[in-house]
Amino acid sequence: MSMDGRLHLNAGDLYEALVVVVGAKVRRVPLKRPAIISLEYDEGQRQLIVSEARRGVRRHIVTANGVWPGRTQIDGRRLQFLIAKYSPIESVELMVAVNELVVVSGKSRIALPRTDFGRRAVEERPP
Repeated sequence: MSMDGRLHLNAGDLYEALVVVVGAKVRRVPLKRPAIISLEYDEGQRQLIVSEARRGVRRHIVTANGVWPGRTQIDGRRLQFLIAKYSPIESVELMVAVNELVVVSGKSRIALPRTDFGRRAVEERPP
């Protein structure tokens, strides 16, 4: 499997961004539909932009280094749950492939399916 992009960032900063975009409230009975978020990288500013995919109203910026292929969409709740397991000062690496997003830290490697693979991506509509 070839990786299209790779970013290095701080787990605490990414978790803070996910709390802003997805929300911190945990439901006892989770919603059946995913909270789709978009991940975009600005190479000039070296910033990962985490935003709500549907409206783009809630967004947060995280400093990161690396290469990213453009806009990637993923279930924000699953990523938030996963990133919460890491220490806030730990460095994580996000790698994107055609069909998945891989979170790497040390020897740990966990893959999450992309929501924009195999079907049409969620288009951002103005509020």
